[in-house]
Amino acid sequence: MYRFKRPKHAELRSLGIAMLTVVTIVVAAAMNGSCFGTETTLCEESGLRCRPDQVCAANQPVCIESGGCGDNHLDRAKGEICDDGNIIDGDGCSRDCKSMEICGNGIIDTISGEECDDGNRTDGDGCSSSCKAETCGDKVVGTNEQCDTGGDSLTCNHDCTVAKCGDGYPNVAAGEERDQIEIFGSKGKISFSVFEMEKITITENGKTEVLVFDQLQHVQQPIIEKIVEHFLGEGPNPCSGDDGAQVMWLIDQFVGNKLVLQDN
Repeated sequence: MYRFKRPKHAELRSLGIAMLTVVTIVVAAAMNGSCFGTETTLCEESGLRCRPDQVCAANQPVCIESGGCGDNHLDRAKGEICDDGNIIDGDGCSRDCKSMEICGNGIIDTISGEECDDGNRTDGDGCSSSCKAETCGDKVVGTNEQCDTGGDSLTCNHDCTVAKCGDGYPNVAAGEERDQIEIFGSKGKISFSVFEMEKITITENGKTEVLVFDQLQHVQQPIIEKIVEHFLGEGPNPCSGDDGAQVMWLIDQFVGNKLVLQDN
């Protein structure tokens, strides 16, 4: 029996017709919003199409939830504080409609430059009247600060404590002498403070190393006890004249004075 064999080009033509039919059905269904569930809401001003459960924002080409933030209707039941018809931050109403973006409302609006917001506009409570975090040096006397002049001054130290003689910090701006000893050598220098003695800075060949250690407690007590015993006639003099002269010579070398020791 003879069988007729369809030409290959005829098979391709039939396949093309079938695909065109499927595409036509899909497009028609989309336009009618039928079996595929593609019904949309048209935003006439922008031409944007939104899902059936969405609406167009009042003043922005974007889809929003029906009755939600951005519809230009204030809904306090949903926690809205404002609604300017869009969902944009930085325009006086936040994108969630829950902040008017002003300092003192208890909401940190970073887009407005706020670092904190404690619900008030009072200085000295950790968050300034301009909603900036209060730190030592900002010229605002904050929590745990005695003063704040933005650095050393006649009345205040750089660490926001009141400047006074004997506080362990030489405030030059307050008229105190600089408490710093520097010993120079061929490779660098060693720097340290007499009164604080909490760190030693070593600079060698352009590199700096800071050695920090706990300040010794009552370091002068042994020598003071020996001196008291001497004046009470209970012990020898712990500091002879020769020892004193050598100490004075070292001090003069530090401060730049010249002292010549002579043997008697």
